Amino acid sequence: IGVAAIRYAIRVGNFEPPTFGNSAGVNQIILLGSVLLGASISLYLILSGRIDDILDENFTLTTLEALGAFAIIALALVPSGYFWHKNVDEHDAAAAKSGALLALYTYIYAYMIWGIGAAAQLLPPVNDLALFLLVVFTFIGRWAYKRSG
Repeated sequence: IGVAAIRYAIRVGNFEPPTFGNSAGVNQIILLGSVLLGASISLYLILSGRIDDILDENFTLTTLEALGAFAIIALALVPSGYFWHKNVDEHDAAAAKSGALLALYTYIYAYMIWGIGAAAQLLPPVNDLALFLLVVFTFIGRWAYKRSG
């Protein structure tokens, strides 16, 4: 979906098309790379059967997977994140700050409510992956909403 949105200019708000000509276009290329990386990792998890381990809450990285994840983070995500923050425009910066603040609030309140609810046996035990995904998608949703104007 992300690839199609960028490729066919089905954009929210005033996103720039991917290009190396300006920083907004480069940021779109970084976004496209992130979408492709996420899709590749998801495909690996599904095809290798590791998704079942995640769903069963028995997931641990093998040494090779841990090395691969470390390399991806150190060699791709950290540099692209640094470049994005260095060249981001004021609209993206404001959207990211708004998303980060809402994500922080979501984490604090969701964790407290879930933890207390679990202690009272009203909710299941806190699931770290579910909480992480809730926070990430809260950030992404708020960022996209604010970025679209």
